[in-house]
Amino acid sequence: LFLNNGNASASSFDLQGGTLKGSGTLTGNVSLGGNLAASPVTFNVGQSPGQLTITGNLTLLSTAVTPIELGGTTQGTGYDFIDVTGSATLGGTLNLTFVNGFGSTVTNADTFTILRAGSFIGAFSNIATGQYLTTTDSIGKFLVTQNSTTFQLSQFTPVPEPSTWMLLATGGGLSAWMN
Repeated sequence: LFLNNGNASASSFDLQGGTLKGSGTLTGNVSLGGNLAASPVTFNVGQSPGQLTITGNLTLLSTAVTPIELGGTTQGTGYDFIDVTGSATLGGTLNLTFVNGFGSTVTNADTFTILRAGSFIGAFSNIATGQYLTTTDSIGKFLVTQNSTTFQLSQFTPVPEPSTWMLLATGGGLSAWMN
């Protein structure tokens, strides 16, 4: 299902395979994913990046994959944003990716509210509130905070490249050997 900055209405949208992609508004309850034997359902918000509003409830089941793109600090145009008027049941996997070279300019002070809902049930399978989630490109990691109505990323911390760790280990080993 591709929503190109438009609107779609139904009593429910039930995707058990494929992709829900785009920006705009879906009016009705949305369920993505299915049983573990089913192929993954990708919930690709926006159009690099964008905003999707769901007037109803959102259910992300175990096979749902939600990639969020971070390309700036403005909600809905700089980074992906999901706005749910009803409840959001979280499940499946959350992935974070930098776009448009933003990974080199993001700061520790930047905060991203990527999901807002009337209430939350559950959590993504690969991250819980209070934990850090590393971006898919391994540039850095964000603290995940979920409260009663928002899901946020903050406290960006760059992840050192493996070569940096190797240099530190080599220097420490050399220092110990010389003493």
